[in-house]
Amino acid sequence: MVRELREEFQISVDESDLEEFGTFCHPAAGQNGKIVCMEVFTVKKWEGAIKPDNEVEEILWLTSQLLGNLKVGSIIEQEIIPRLKEKALID
Repeated sequence: MVRELREEFQISVDESDLEEFGTFCHPAAGQNGKIVCMEVFTVKKWEGAIKPDNEVEEILWLTSQLLGNLKVGSIIEQEIIPRLKEKALID
């Protein structure tokens, strides 16, 4: 995870500043019978300015109010965002 954050977002993160949020699974959008699973972490602290690099084209700070106006993966919309809201980690 530390390496991926450095490569994809050009930030430095200490492993002790990562907190496992959970593993989430949900049916893949538009792909009958397929399940997508995702390990999610929160980052408590980092160094550097977050900017897209390598395989990332764009970064967007997501709020629950934006969900109806953006196309995000079903696992994010149905599993992760509601749990982030439950824990008051997102609006």
